[in-house]
Parts: sequence; structure tokens; C-alpha cells
Amino acid sequence: MKKRVRRLIAVWCVVIAAGAVYAAVFFAFGVGIPCPFHLITGLNCPGCGISRAIRSIAEFRFADALGYNLMAPLILLYIGYCAGFASVTYLNTGKSSLLVKPEWLNIALLSLFMIWWVVRNIFGI
Repeated sequence: MKKRVRRLIAVWCVVIAAGAVYAAVFFAFGVGIPCPFHLITGLNCPGCGISRAIRSIAEFRFADALGYNLMAPLILLYIGYCAGFASVTYLNTGKSSLLVKPEWLNIALLSLFMIWWVVRNIFGI
């Protein structure tokens, strides 16, 4: 168990460090990760605007965050849930998996993201 805890802490340190570097570059230069789907098609993917939304949330401009991507809060909550679920599963079983339970939640959110993808491109949101 101690070995798993140390490994998990090491993984989280790398993830946090990478996030901090990305945030520093984004806040300093305003340059985020470009969306390959948007670059190729000119359409927005379900995640387009997430970097700007996170920056707005960090600056307590919540209305702006929703303007960049209406699904940003839900996407961030889901990513947090997945990370927490994977961490607890690894600590308890020693197996790493991103198969989050309950399965209906994954299906519901995937369906919602697909609907959001279509709606935001039809109405230009």
C-alpha cells in the first residue's frame, strides 16, 4: 500500500507540475493548446474554449467562462471525478483504470457532449 501511495503522489506531482507550466505559459502569453479539430474543420469541438474558461474561472469571471464553453464546469467536474475514481481504484486494488463507474454516467455525459457539439456549431455558441 505504501508503494502505491508513493506512486500515486509521484503521478499527481507530475500532473500538477505540467498543469502549472501550462497555466504559466497561458497566463503569461495567452497561448493555449490549439484544437486540431477546429484548425482542420473550422468547427468547434465540445472542448473548444476550455483553456479560456479555466482562466476565467481562476479570475472569478464565471459568466465569461460560460461564454467560452457552456459545458466547462461540467467537463471539469467530470475530469475531477474520473481522476479521483482512478486514484481510489488504484489505491484499493493496485490496478490503474480509467473505466469510471457507474457506466450510465459515462454514457449520459458522452451523449450530452455530443449534443452540445452539434448545438454549438449549428447556433454558433
